[in-house]
Amino acid sequence: MSSSLDRIDLTATAMTPSSALDIAGQAVRSFNHRTNTRFSDSRNGWNHVPDVYRCLGELTYLTGGLRQAIWHMTEAMQAQLETGHVGADSGSQYDGQPEAAIAAACGALSHARTALSRLYAELDLAQAAISRIHYSGPDLDGGNT
Repeated sequence: MSSSLDRIDLTATAMTPSSALDIAGQAVRSFNHRTNTRFSDSRNGWNHVPDVYRCLGELTYLTGGLRQAIWHMTEAMQAQLETGHVGADSGSQYDGQPEAAIAAACGALSHARTALSRLYAELDLAQAAISRIHYSGPDLDGGNT
């Protein structure tokens, strides 16, 4: 089954960081549409527990990358703040206090990185737990495996 994700050039130099993350979000959405809470012989790639193993590997990889993405965001905001090129809109919670806004954002992102570290570890444990699991039911032709 082909999707618009299959036709995206992920190396395109014109791609913005935001559009790259949009692709990641769309990929997760596509996964959710292609799977269900039950396996099915009619869903290519979502038939047996080993399919979950493979998907956990990809999800672990994605989670690891998110930690770095958040670090890049944090460092970029702080660097621009240090140049004095960050303002805060009048009437906003941080009116005239861009330092406080960046500090609040960076604090929240630090918590997110910590949560992602835990998520990464738990996904890795889940994948390890099923690493030696195999399908033992009838094959797709109706015979026994």
